[in-house]
Amino acid sequence: MHRRKIIALMVFVLVVHTALAQDYLTKGASPDLHLQHTIAPKETWYSLGRMYNLPPAELAGYNKTPISRPLDIGQQVKIPLTAANFSQDGRKGADEVLIPVYHIVQPREWMYRISVNHNKVPIEKLEEWNNISRDDAKAGTRLIVGYLKVKSGNLAQGVSPAPSPTPASRSATTTASGLDRSETAAAAQRQPAGSSSGTATRNDPAVSRQPPSGTPASGPGGYFKSLYSAQGGQHFSGVAGIFKSTSGWQDGKYYALISNVTVGTIIRITYPQTNKSVYAKVLGELPDMKESVGLRIRISDSAAGELGAVNGKFSVDISY
Repeated sequence: MHRRKIIALMVFVLVVHTALAQDYLTKGASPDLHLQHTIAPKETWYSLGRMYNLPPAELAGYNKTPISRPLDIGQQVKIPLTAANFSQDGRKGADEVLIPVYHIVQPREWMYRISVNHNKVPIEKLEEWNNISRDDAKAGTRLIVGYLKVKSGNLAQGVSPAPSPTPASRSATTTASGLDRSETAAAAQRQPAGSSSGTATRNDPAVSRQPPSGTPASGPGGYFKSLYSAQGGQHFSGVAGIFKSTSGWQDGKYYALISNVTVGTIIRITYPQTNKSVYAKVLGELPDMKESVGLRIRISDSAAGELGAVNGKFSVDISY
């Protein structure tokens, strides 16, 4: 009996320690983006509501549990991330503090997918908050994806507020359409290049319109040319489409969407009509959408510009 009491005490201490060290990691994806909270002793729907800046009834309803039902120590409760308690634009109330909320990058997960899953937050903000470029987001990377808004008097034990993020600064140079890099989240709903459809495109990378002109700083072929290796011996042809991107115009970083090729692979794309080639990094699979019908690959508009491809769809040779 004495041994059982010791084991029970150890379990209790472990649960309390876990509850006091709540880690703000996102679960799910928009529109079901949430945190997971482990219930500590004496916690109720009302104390959770104060801690997470949400009405207790909303929390109980989100977990499909009557608010009259007591919470059990160690129970897992989902905390929805809504406009009331989650900031991705740096805004907060005068009596609120901001706590970083994180996402752990998964294998084969690229920055665009993370953006879409987290309310289409602009990739530029993810880069700014984490002081990285999109190419640095490797599996296991801990990324800030937003900030929990909490009343300053209701911070959980052991949690410290972060310095308040500022909204992404606007670029001094805007494109001809009036867009700039701080507005690229909206472009996740824009049409792919060459599309005549008015339907919003959900799966396009978070991008903005093509600058009036640009020459890759890395020279012919692009930034990834030196990383290309054709040891895989894969060669095939297909029809290419274009997506709009801010990348490549100054840094020569070209990107591609293509199915059945490992994310991160550097591929060579040759346009037979001009006999020019570019080297692009694979960001992910070709989106499953009507604009992709008949396409083998989609490449960034900066890559198409170097190839000299002026049409919305054109034949290319692909090697990797």
